[in-house]
Amino acid sequence: MEIIYKPMGSGVESLADEVDFKGATFIMPNRKWIARSKEVLSRSVGFLGVNFFTFDDLTEELAMARPRNLWRAAYVFRKCLEEGNGAFAPLRDMEKIRRLFQWCDDVKYLGLEEKDLPYSWRGDVRGLLSAYESAVESADCVTEGEVFKEAMAAEVDSERKYIFVGFTHYKERHRLLLEKLDAAAHVVVVSPFGEKKEPEAVALYQTVNGERAFRHIVKKTAAALAENPGAKIGVAMNKEEDRAAMKAHFALANIPAAGSAYVLGEDTLHQLRLLWRRGEDGPSACAFLRGDLAEVEDAHGLAAAIETLGVKDLSEMDESPLPYYLFPETKELLIRHKALLRTWKHDNEGSWGDFARRTEEAAEAFGEGLAKMIADALAEAEGDYGRITGREFESILCGFLEKEAAPGVDILSLDEAYGGDYDLLFVSSLDGGFIPAKKEDSLMNRAIAKSVMEVGLYVNFFQGEEMTDRLKYLLASSKKSLLYKVGDGEEARIFTEIKKNFPVEDLDKTGEVYEKNWDLIAEEGVFSEEAAEVLADELRKKGLSPSTIDGYLRCPFSYFADRVLKSAPEEEDGRPAMAKGSIYHEALALYFSGKLSKDDLENFVEAAYDEKLAPLKPDYLWAWEKKTMARALLAAIEAEEERLADEKKNGAFHPVAFETSFTYPFEDVEIHGIIDRVDRNEAGDEILIDYKSGGLPAYENVAAYKVMQLALYALARRHMGNRPASLEYVSVEKGNVSIMARDTTRAGKYSRLRNERKYDGEAFDEFLNEAEDALGHVLAAIKSGDFNEAPMDENVCTYCPHGDLCRKEAADVIG
Repeated sequence: MEIIYKPMGSGVESLADEVDFKGATFIMPNRKWIARSKEVLSRSVGFLGVNFFTFDDLTEELAMARPRNLWRAAYVFRKCLEEGNGAFAPLRDMEKIRRLFQWCDDVKYLGLEEKDLPYSWRGDVRGLLSAYESAVESADCVTEGEVFKEAMAAEVDSERKYIFVGFTHYKERHRLLLEKLDAAAHVVVVSPFGEKKEPEAVALYQTVNGERAFRHIVKKTAAALAENPGAKIGVAMNKEEDRAAMKAHFALANIPAAGSAYVLGEDTLHQLRLLWRRGEDGPSACAFLRGDLAEVEDAHGLAAAIETLGVKDLSEMDESPLPYYLFPETKELLIRHKALLRTWKHDNEGSWGDFARRTEEAAEAFGEGLAKMIADALAEAEGDYGRITGREFESILCGFLEKEAAPGVDILSLDEAYGGDYDLLFVSSLDGGFIPAKKEDSLMNRAIAKSVMEVGLYVNFFQGEEMTDRLKYLLASSKKSLLYKVGDGEEARIFTEIKKNFPVEDLDKTGEVYEKNWDLIAEEGVFSEEAAEVLADELRKKGLSPSTIDGYLRCPFSYFADRVLKSAPEEEDGRPAMAKGSIYHEALALYFSGKLSKDDLENFVEAAYDEKLAPLKPDYLWAWEKKTMARALLAAIEAEEERLADEKKNGAFHPVAFETSFTYPFEDVEIHGIIDRVDRNEAGDEILIDYKSGGLPAYENVAAYKVMQLALYALARRHMGNRPASLEYVSVEKGNVSIMARDTTRAGKYSRLRNERKYDGEAFDEFLNEAEDALGHVLAAIKSGDFNEAPMDENVCTYCPHGDLCRKEAADVIG
């Protein structure tokens, strides 16, 4: 075996003077390596008579066979496990099933002993292997192990030259195949890691805000493509959810992502997805009803009725009677279609034939050409996959639908991007999780059964050095690289290493100002017309929340720094308060909706605290705060129950909705929010309640529209056709503290008897009408760039993070 060392980042072009390419077979880590090598050689010596293979390609050529029906076998494997009585019978996740199937394949064809395996399942090995054999036979499957066995038994042409390029580590099968080739033919191994080459054009960024990193990547990509439309740009992200989010951000900016597109069209596939998923939950059913395939009478009306009902699981409609406050026509519509919705829920899981039949019937709506394309894919994919969900049916069928290549920006995992030579490379996120840690990966939900915990899922420790080498190679082979560390956790070791030579720009401190820099007009204290129009466009696109509007009213300049300059750091002091509030909100919603008992309250607080608050607080506070929060919640619940039971105080109002969202279109801006709780009486009048952890705003500020959250809730509900009768802030930790604006005409006797302001019917309506006027003034001020009003009171300045920017402080010093 001949070994050649080349500098970091080298490709096949560096071998031209040392290796005769004529008749050679190159073995490379992935398709990216092969594509780059062909492009390079086509510009120089050419590659006529040269073969390019991955290890899988080479294995298939030697065996003269290729794997077949692997995914089909994996589904049958799951079915066999489900029918058995072993510890793995409840396992449904297909990625874990696939890994189990591959483990069985390795046991059979690599001849490994249990002690040598990455995992061992005590007591279940025989059942797993039996299910594996049944699945392979039933699915007419040719496994990777079987192909590898044939390749190892095949004869090797001794005159052939094999050149292995770019490998950092070899898997067991690859190592065995390499040894076989070396014993019979001329083998050259090229290691492009010999001479360390430090990257030159590198920029480092850090932010605690993932969205900020996405926007920064989009901005840099757009600038690069504007300068050179043919630039080769790659984004390397190891997490699948990050790659999906990156594609979405590029799509919003009209930047195409490379990949493959389905020939039948995204719109057709989208309509079919709605069909396959319509039984998952309430929102999925509503999306289908508003789509093109819903052959349901008054489909849009039914979707609106389901949304009014607020159910997430369609089975809730069978389990609970319809609320009394629904309009008669809404009730009639839901009752008339209850059986249909029950069928959809039932049909969310079924056999391949069930989903195929519904798909063929729906495909007729797309025309003869698309219907035939879908029918051909269904026929090719047909098989016994056991009990599958709509999403699993989708993943199987999409594997047989015709695709075509789509050019654009590469968005890949590091393994997929390895071997590329990009003009511009982005890598995110280089945090502590970029290289998977050596921790147990159990493959199983520990809550399934104690016996499963004892099965012994031993981890195959990941070799982080391989990923580090591949990243260093990518940086050396790319012309310019931008590296991002996202989040407030530890940074990856390689990020720490590289920042010794390159400065790190903190995106949270520098912010993201608009593409153009504008000056405030000193005489008027507002933005230029151009800048103001951009601000107005941003409001129209994104909308506002009630809390953001209150933030502007509290201090316009703080709003400017947060929302326009985007310079606010991640506030350590603010995060615990938000986490505590979310725990209180969730507990109260669960309790008053009957899903949490008083007996379970302490356990709920403890679990929620451990998840949300413990990482943000010193450990000596944990036990005390858990007890304090549970005690405060219990006191608040009992006080509320006492009031609800008191006819004089309650006035026949009862909780009907929790955490209910709304969109309130006002002029050309949408206000989005979530109302903590809605109480309603038989007449349909509503009490809107917002919980606060501790202190409450002063009522005079509510009355003066300096705090508008509750008024905006009421305007939104009124816009939706509901009748708000009372607005309340309620403190959880200060159980006797509340403030309230009450319409005595509609709310009647309902009262908390604390800081109450009474209105008759006309006065309450006028209060809301004036709130609309106040909202109009706020939006007009924001659109014009008017951020010069003084803070609502001096307390706002105490914990403000913008002291170094604040013009008020400067004015105080000058004055």
